[in-house]
Amino acid sequence: HRGSPLWDAGAVVYWFRLVRDDDGVHWTPYLADSEAGIGRQLTVADVDGDQQLDIVVGGMKGAHLLRHVRQTGVDRTAWLAAQPKQIAVAEKTPPARENKTPQASAKVAGCVEGELFEAAISAGTVRPQGMKPFPADHWSGESQLWWTGAGPGATLEVQFRLASASTGDLQLVLSKARDYGIVQLSLDGQPLGQPVDLYNPEVVTSGVLTFAGQKLAAGAHRLEVKITGKNDRAVPGYMFGLDYVRFQDADNKAIALKPINIVSAGIQPTDAEGRLLNLDFETGTLADWTAEGEAFADQPIEGDTVHPRRNDMKSEHQGDFWIGGYEKLQDAPTGTLTSKPFPVTHRWATFLFNGGEHNETRAEIVRADSQQVVYKTSGQNTENMRRRVVDLEKHRGAEIFIRLVDQHTGHWGHLNFDDFRFHAKQPSAPAAQDVPLAADEYPYSGLPAVEAARAMQVPDGFAVSVFAAEPDVRQPIAMAIDDRGRAWVAEAYEYPRRAPEGEGRDRILIFEDTDGDGRHDVRKVFAEGLNLVSGLEVGFGGVWVGAAPYLMFIPDANSDDVPDGPPQILLDGWGHHDTHETLNAFIWGPDGWLYGCHGVFTHSLVGKPGATKEQRTPLNAAIWRYHPLRHEFEVFAHGTSNPWGVDFNDHGQAFCTACVIPHLFHIVQGGRYHRQAGQHFNPYTYDDIKTIADHRHYLGATPHSGNNKSDEAGGGHAHAGAMIYLGGAWPPQYRDQIFMNNIHGQRLNMDILKPEGSGYVGSHGPDFLLTGDRASQILNLRYGPDGQAIMIDWYDMNACHHGRVEGHDRSNGRVYKISYGQPRYVNVNLKEMTDLQLAELALHKNDWYVRHARRILQERATRGDIATEAVDWLVHTASSHTEATRRLRAAWALHAVSKLSGAVTEALLTD
Repeated sequence: HRGSPLWDAGAVVYWFRLVRDDDGVHWTPYLADSEAGIGRQLTVADVDGDQQLDIVVGGMKGAHLLRHVRQTGVDRTAWLAAQPKQIAVAEKTPPARENKTPQASAKVAGCVEGELFEAAISAGTVRPQGMKPFPADHWSGESQLWWTGAGPGATLEVQFRLASASTGDLQLVLSKARDYGIVQLSLDGQPLGQPVDLYNPEVVTSGVLTFAGQKLAAGAHRLEVKITGKNDRAVPGYMFGLDYVRFQDADNKAIALKPINIVSAGIQPTDAEGRLLNLDFETGTLADWTAEGEAFADQPIEGDTVHPRRNDMKSEHQGDFWIGGYEKLQDAPTGTLTSKPFPVTHRWATFLFNGGEHNETRAEIVRADSQQVVYKTSGQNTENMRRRVVDLEKHRGAEIFIRLVDQHTGHWGHLNFDDFRFHAKQPSAPAAQDVPLAADEYPYSGLPAVEAARAMQVPDGFAVSVFAAEPDVRQPIAMAIDDRGRAWVAEAYEYPRRAPEGEGRDRILIFEDTDGDGRHDVRKVFAEGLNLVSGLEVGFGGVWVGAAPYLMFIPDANSDDVPDGPPQILLDGWGHHDTHETLNAFIWGPDGWLYGCHGVFTHSLVGKPGATKEQRTPLNAAIWRYHPLRHEFEVFAHGTSNPWGVDFNDHGQAFCTACVIPHLFHIVQGGRYHRQAGQHFNPYTYDDIKTIADHRHYLGATPHSGNNKSDEAGGGHAHAGAMIYLGGAWPPQYRDQIFMNNIHGQRLNMDILKPEGSGYVGSHGPDFLLTGDRASQILNLRYGPDGQAIMIDWYDMNACHHGRVEGHDRSNGRVYKISYGQPRYVNVNLKEMTDLQLAELALHKNDWYVRHARRILQERATRGDIATEAVDWLVHTASSHTEATRRLRAAWALHAVSKLSGAVTEALLTD
């Protein structure tokens, strides 16, 4: 449809009238509707029985009936006015022809990739952008030149050189998206057609824009882009993307274009005496380099010897000579090639590089004085060299040298290198996907429990011990700590597939440490025969269990650790399409509701057993809650990805951790948050709330490209668990900060939560715990009555989800304890306390006491009034305590027991 002058008319429904005349047969289009949304199904029938055909459309906005209503009393003038009109398009030059973009990720033959141009811009930022994350279309070379941060009137200019005068068609492919602008294209100062509107609801290409009959002289030519405005439906980003430029003759044969570097050609390094160094190999020798081993024998290489042996790649070297590790001796030889030292005279440096993706095939920049490696990069299993950009600001004035390392003898056991240069100004960075990442190195891949705990690295003063391990626990997927300080753990033997009804093997265990040695000495099996368990919490006379398609309650009113009867199904309709995204991470909120998480690719329609569809709540990608006494269910907030952790800070604010998309969100009731995929349930969600994290825990162009290569950033994109530490036993810098496990990084990340504006910012704190063990898969953690933390470890070399039942190690599982200093043994049973004693725990420095005391008071309030002295104490504290967090705790407790008065609420609102 993009060939139409009204290609951007949106999602529309047309019907076509057959017209026969002297010129033949014509189909005349009539617009039937423009509000029904993108259609997936369509049928034509007489729905209302009036002998007129109606149209029924089903699509992204639901089902719509377009009734055919025949009007009467229409005169000829009105009839003529209603007829379709020929759209006239004025052109100053021959019109741009729009053809389909080649449907392949490989490069288009004979083109100049947009990202190879160094563009001059009047405003904003320009850099290459990897386009793999956008599946709706294909970009040549899977990347583009991306211009952002500009506005109307801003210009971008690129230049190319033509070897000889030619006449032909200039072809461009641009990008379109909801935040792209309208641009006027010009060649050598002359407009190319009319302005091009780059608005589109999803990220796609423009197709091939062909400007026919361009007469170009030999030499340099200037292609200019000027932003003129935006579509009324576009987000005001005014972005622009150039996929490629191509020039072809009348026979559709490509005419070679060469990009001109109009920004900076770079500065050739010199040694300490000012002699130019041979860091681009244009002497045709290895002068100024020292080779060891055999890998770099018979180098450098002259010309592109890659393309003749494989037509899908090129060397893309500069000048005539370059280092091509495969070209002479292939992959087997090993060795190093080291340059002479030279001073860092400018902040920025670049060089061309690619080859094998291994850590053993890399380029290093090394300080000559300390031998410190200040930069290293590996390839991407491609011969096409790409320019690496290095910031050497911290090393100005020092001497450095380049070291090329090839120690890999297998497939892609070689590297390519060329043209090291300094730059006075920051060069355009390569596309993020073109920045190779070194593989993370972890010393262990599975250890016995005690050795695994001993291998963990934690800050000074902390220690990790084994609280429980196989054979006492296997496949731990969920946990809770009850009001006696005992750890409840759900074992998920059925994950990732629900077993046939009645054949489930999942269990709930109770672990208790009665002698204070940090390891359990009491183990009980509370429940067996469960099926696809994923969530667990204790309270209100029993155990709350998530096991899709059910949210269940297992009663134990007398707390004897024996179920009073079979599980009660409270809600059903929970999906398990993607079983690592089912209901999970249960936790009691300060408002007395049970909270949990739900993932984006599992689609649920939740309601009480027997409820109709209209009585149910649809959800995916959400934080939900359930009231344990009123038995009400609702979505607290929509969005995120597949969250597996939610917790509350000292002010009762909720935060959740996520995967793939940015990892940290401040969750506010009713909010609609960034979704990993799919549409919001509310069709009027024009934008959503983004992450509060000012950083990422992964490197690379996309979240998954950083898997196992993101050690320096925090480990990777995927997270499980959320604990905002309020335990009171750890040093103060950890209080009210959020801890989460990094799944691919096998570590606990800690983000620092800082109030900002009406919300928070999450900044990357030092990684708190490093396991060094690829088998570690910590899923959640909680602090207990002693202020120390318990965490469960699924422990499996499979670091990511899949649907194969046999693909998981069922033999093990770990429960660890993280302690600071000399842990103090605490033997406590909060249910033995009076109402007043429980109320007074609102001032305890360990929020474990605060939360459980509040819940117990809430339970007692269902059986009768809370003691007057307890209520009075809470009212006084909520009204007059000097610390806001303590006033809030007292108010939450009053709310839990239905004693929060209007007067206290009004006072708090003016606080």
